[in-house]
Amino acid sequence: MTKIVTLLSDFGLQDPYAGVMKGVIFRHCPDCQVVDLTHLIPPQNIWLGAIQLERAVPHFPVGTVHVAVVDPGVGSQREPVVIVGQKAIYVGPNNGVFSLALRHDSVHNVYVIQPGRQTPDQPSTTFHGRDLFAPVAAKLAAGLHPQEVGPSLAEPLVQFDLEDLQHRVLCVDRFGNVQLGVHRERWQGGMSQLRLGERSIPFHLTYSQVAEGQLLCLWNSDGYLEIAANGGSAAEILGLASGQQIEYKISG
Repeated sequence: MTKIVTLLSDFGLQDPYAGVMKGVIFRHCPDCQVVDLTHLIPPQNIWLGAIQLERAVPHFPVGTVHVAVVDPGVGSQREPVVIVGQKAIYVGPNNGVFSLALRHDSVHNVYVIQPGRQTPDQPSTTFHGRDLFAPVAAKLAAGLHPQEVGPSLAEPLVQFDLEDLQHRVLCVDRFGNVQLGVHRERWQGGMSQLRLGERSIPFHLTYSQVAEGQLLCLWNSDGYLEIAANGGSAAEILGLASGQQIEYKISG
């Protein structure tokens, strides 16, 4: 049985929040493996959390428990949920953070975590990662049936509008590569260049097909359209940042 729990959050590395969650997980499932996807999501940036989760989830074994805590609505009426997919289980807030990862899975059931069943009776109103998501994820990894956490979710899961992401910089990685909201699976037609303002950026298969410092666009390893610079930072050259809305045209 797979006993892997992944963690993604906006907690950063300065404070002990991520470490506390891992401590709770090990307390309830001492022999599970905990994998930190990232804790450097910008604070409250749900859609970027969704993007990074989508990039990671397909590479884990079936049965992995994925925990995402990018949760500006913590303590509000938003539901803490367990999403049971065909390939994995997802634990976190019902705020859209799982919506992109779930495009690669089939949802079987969704349960609302009810305090007191598998968690403290009175969880903190500001740290559901510690009091709800971590213990539930650990117990699920140890074999708990998901329906033991609480009742079924009555309303649909919160979803992001994928159309809204097409003209957004989804993320900028540490190399300065700019990932756009166009996915290869959903693109119809050819692609020879991308026009951004006065710039015409050619499409290639690899970074090395242009001279050093020159811009190009390509499908990245996650299948998204990316603007890059060979040996440089496309984000710096173009003045782009994660979350920025941009207008561009693609030619076939």
